[in-house]
Amino acid sequence: MGAFRGFIHGLTASARQLMVDHVLMCRPDQIPVIPWDRMADDFNQPKAGWSFLQDPRTSWPVNGAQWMSDRVRTERPLQQLFIHADEGRFSIDGIKRFFGFVADFKEKLAVVSHITSGQPARGPELLSIRHRNTAAGGQRNVFIEDGLVALVTRYHKGFYASGDAIPWGCEHPTTMPTLGFP
Repeated sequence: MGAFRGFIHGLTASARQLMVDHVLMCRPDQIPVIPWDRMADDFNQPKAGWSFLQDPRTSWPVNGAQWMSDRVRTERPLQQLFIHADEGRFSIDGIKRFFGFVADFKEKLAVVSHITSGQPARGPELLSIRHRNTAAGGQRNVFIEDGLVALVTRYHKGFYASGDAIPWGCEHPTTMPTLGFP
């Protein structure tokens, strides 16, 4: 069991390092503090595009939708990664490299979530997790309550035959803060 715990800690540390160095591209002390204990979420909000990130009861330290683009506009090292200075246009190679790191981070996050979420999800359940409602009426299955992140997947062995799904929830009390979100 100790080796398994070591594997989880190593994978979490690897995901955190990837997130800080290549996705957020900042020092750990520059990561905006997430108000875990003060986050609000309206579970019953059906509006397309709705997410706990939009709940007006939560006061965020930065505008998350603009945080990275604001940094690219103002920080020279990020400009060098994403913009051709001599041409004044975006660097397609830099953007592809960045989104490659984002994909790598998401893979590690999926594995950590899969292993630490109680009963392991099947592939379709794990890959169907979304943090915002879809325009086609699909409800999100990432919720926040009392500082915990809950992943609620729909599971049923015969779902594709019957169309019936059973909600299956699991709370993540420590995964996100451990990844480096203070």
